[in-house]
Amino acid sequence: PEPEEPILSENYRIEAEDWTRVVPQPREVVLENASDTGGGKNLGYIDSGDWMEYDFDISDTGNYELALRVASQSGSSPGFRVSLDDVLVDQIAVPNTGGWQNWQTVSGAVIYLDQGSYTLRLEARSGGANINWIEFIETDEQADSLPVVAPPITASDLFGSWKLAPEAGALTNPLTMQHQLIVEVVYLTIYISLILTIHLSTRWIVKPG
Repeated sequence: PEPEEPILSENYRIEAEDWTRVVPQPREVVLENASDTGGGKNLGYIDSGDWMEYDFDISDTGNYELALRVASQSGSSPGFRVSLDDVLVDQIAVPNTGGWQNWQTVSGAVIYLDQGSYTLRLEARSGGANINWIEFIETDEQADSLPVVAPPITASDLFGSWKLAPEAGALTNPLTMQHQLIVEVVYLTIYISLILTIHLSTRWIVKPG
């Protein structure tokens, strides 16, 4: 279906089918007839990795609570990743609402927005959810902190800055436990490969007659 220009109500509601840009084919989200209040269309058959973008305007500076109108047969987690102008503002899991057309409003983060134009990106991090609309609800609640995004692991993270801690009698490194586990797996893989190579080589040695 062809995208339409997003039309916002007084509550800054964006209908999910009114995207500005959408994930290109062969991936595709499907428009369905919504049995939600007010009827209209909803987006369905959303898979992990699918995304929609919406250009919209905010006319009043303030704090806004993010809300999604969703339906799901069995729930979807981690759900939808929500970004504004390429900045992650929330990630919203979708509960089991009891059916693909049993609609429920799920509240997200409170976000501070200046008056102006924005691009909202909604990206599915898991499948199994339908969505009818996205809404920004003006509120007096304090804005939430932005989610913390973990930095990617680099080669220098894996192999640099190792030192011996005398008090612990062990190697330490300013890495997380996850990074350390990756290092251990890498070295174990190399060790096993070396042992197998030596073993196979010795089996083919021909003794002099």
